[in-house]
Amino acid sequence: MLGFMTVLQLQVQATDDNYLTATRPQLIQILDGLGQRSSRLQDEVAQLEAEKRQLESGADSSRAATEQAQKRADSLGILAGTVKATGPGIQLYIENVSGPLTSALLLNTVQELRDAGAEALEINDKVRITASTSFVEGGARGGVVVDGVRLAGPYDIDVIGDPSTLETAMRIPGGVEDEVKQQGGLVTVSHQDQVEVSSLAPADAPAHAKADGSP
Repeated sequence: MLGFMTVLQLQVQATDDNYLTATRPQLIQILDGLGQRSSRLQDEVAQLEAEKRQLESGADSSRAATEQAQKRADSLGILAGTVKATGPGIQLYIENVSGPLTSALLLNTVQELRDAGAEALEINDKVRITASTSFVEGGARGGVVVDGVRLAGPYDIDVIGDPSTLETAMRIPGGVEDEVKQQGGLVTVSHQDQVEVSSLAPADAPAHAKADGSP
């Protein structure tokens, strides 16, 4: 900057004499030229500022779109059981004290939890419970087969959702707690500030269905 100002001062000094000796038409011509040059520079500045705003806007839009897509992918992954999940919730412990607990009981329990707003569930830290999870009797070997995995009681279900709502749903008269007691079992519900659902469901691609791009 210092060098620029020095050169500019020398140029001004060198041209001062020319201005003093210039005629009126020459001065008018010089001023007109300076005005045109100033106008061009202002136009260039305005164009550059517009390009800067466009680039910043494009970058923000692209970043926002990417973040939104990632949030949507995470939400769908949690619902599909293909990503791990954490959050507040409850730990539901179902113990078979005086007899085996049926697959129908576990299915009813999961349905009650879903109705109460459960967002992610897993059982015995082994099986992620999703919309397509199956519960069948274990037959002669006992237990319950959940999505092909044989589980024997007790059953420890990790649930992410509103803890108070989930516990209330488990304890309503005639609900899960009463049904477990009728089958000779016990239910324990504990609030958790942070529940980790780490088991994953297989991400099987559909064999026949495909996305419909129509609105």
